Amino acid sequence: MGIEPINFLMQKSFFVPLLVASSIWIGYGWNSIIYLASIAGIEIELYEAAHMDGAGKLRQTWHITLPAMIPIISLMFIYSVSSILNADWQQILVLMGNNYTLYEVSDVIDLYIYRIGLLQGEYGISTAVGLLKGLLSVCLISGCNWIAKKSGQMGVW
Repeated sequence: MGIEPINFLMQKSFFVPLLVASSIWIGYGWNSIIYLASIAGIEIELYEAAHMDGAGKLRQTWHITLPAMIPIISLMFIYSVSSILNADWQQILVLMGNNYTLYEVSDVIDLYIYRIGLLQGEYGISTAVGLLKGLLSVCLISGCNWIAKKSGQMGVW
């Protein structure tokens, strides 16, 4: 077509959007299964009663489906917050390949721990960073669990 080919994986401006899009695509299937199972667990009699009362599809969704899904939404929120610090460093390594100029946009905590600990042999520093990351994750999960409990929803524990 006369257009110069673009190597998306070698340019910094395309790396982050490509990583975000592929991460969404990876998690989409699992989240769909969870939410569809939650919807399938809602009793059909509730929808029939709402239909008899004259509620349309939008009103049924707002007053039956969403309230029934709030516990699952709450748990999935806690699950999502718990994985904020867990970037998929293996996916980043695969997308990055041998292009070390992308460190500027692709370096995450897990990749830093891998590089310092295994490649450079600085086990003490990598252990300390990993421990700090774990403690921060526990604080985030505990905070979200506390918020869920205070809002009347079920939490993780």
